[in-house]
Amino acid sequence: MQIPVTRISTFSKSVGVLASGSLFAQFLLLCTAPIITRIYEPGLLGRAAVFNAIMGILAPAICGKYEIAVVTTPSSQEAKTAFTLATRTALFISLAFLPVTFLCSDFIASLLNNSGLADGLFLLPLALFSFGANTVAFQYAIRFGGLKSAAVSRAVYAIVFVTSSICLGLLGQSNGLIIAIPIAWFASFVSLLTAHSDLRKHFLDPLQTKHYNLALDYKRLPQFNASTAMVDGLTCALPALAISIFYNSAAVGFYAIITRVTLGPLSALGTTLGTMNQHTIAEKIRVGLPANLHFQRLFTGLAVVGALIVTGAILFGPVLFEIVFGPEWRIAGSYLRILAPGIAIRFIGSTLSTTFGATGNDRLAACWKISAFILTVTVLFFIPLGPDNISIFIRIAALDVVLYSAYLALAWYCVRPKKTLKDNVQAQRFAA
Repeated sequence: MQIPVTRISTFSKSVGVLASGSLFAQFLLLCTAPIITRIYEPGLLGRAAVFNAIMGILAPAICGKYEIAVVTTPSSQEAKTAFTLATRTALFISLAFLPVTFLCSDFIASLLNNSGLADGLFLLPLALFSFGANTVAFQYAIRFGGLKSAAVSRAVYAIVFVTSSICLGLLGQSNGLIIAIPIAWFASFVSLLTAHSDLRKHFLDPLQTKHYNLALDYKRLPQFNASTAMVDGLTCALPALAISIFYNSAAVGFYAIITRVTLGPLSALGTTLGTMNQHTIAEKIRVGLPANLHFQRLFTGLAVVGALIVTGAILFGPVLFEIVFGPEWRIAGSYLRILAPGIAIRFIGSTLSTTFGATGNDRLAACWKISAFILTVTVLFFIPLGPDNISIFIRIAALDVVLYSAYLALAWYCVRPKKTLKDNVQAQRFAA
């Protein structure tokens, strides 16, 4: 069936509105990165990167993945119920981490070869809750037409993070980059609450029978999505953790600046496109339209962006890093040349990962995440590394290329044209 031009136009406009906030946020973060690198030395930037890595393990599952239900529930009332359920889940899980941070922060910092990290870990529960609440509110705003407020929330995060981290750094706070994280996520969440009266109302709703019923109806989300999201988060965090354990904080700092100036802007664009991809595919399934043509168009556009990334990194990486961030950061540009192919394919795969949830193929995504975790652990921790940290950067790049190429193949499988009676029945059942 031919996809109407108006549907494509609506998708493009929605992406444009939503992307405006994310692109502004990343533009601000990029513009202030040279200031950050002159206030915080590579070791301190590496410490913040390790904190982000730990948060990245836990944050994807902090809401029990019930934020997906905000998108996929057939009725508006169920979406509002899912919002309350997801925010309560985030609160309960965050509170559960309070005793862990008080009892184990020194041990975790020692294990990761970063003693200065211990003080920053006390902020982990607050950072997790702020991130989780913001994630659910963001999905809620998009579901109910609040694209502009969602875009503004991204800008608010960047402004508050940059302002806080710079001010704290100038005041001599070595953990300023860590302290700014929960402050910025909470400010972003407050901006969404301010823009949507329904959010304030449902955020304060007491838990009722309808919330428990919805939790049972969508139990596949915590079972398959939340559990494997933590595995996926750990997989993504392992490179930074491995560099910290086997080398030093400065090497983590080089890796962190690379991811900040590449994966940061790409994640902003990818998150926006991925969110709209999830909503678009879910809508097409609900109304019985094929999703494969939409997937193909989006993949083609992402592939062009990926090719530009690799070309630019190879030609200008070291020179740009030295000019923009200072002479001590030139080596990070050399590492970027190695990591660029993996970064490009990871950007494409991560953006299209929302296809799994939108099509109900949670188990398929779970299998990939577990396989990716096993392979990453094996390659980074069980195969001896050389004394020069360049060997670990080569392994990280190779892992990204292999794993996310497989991820893309599985995503295409989810939206391929249904040719069998069994496939058609399964797709219609999920749509219902």
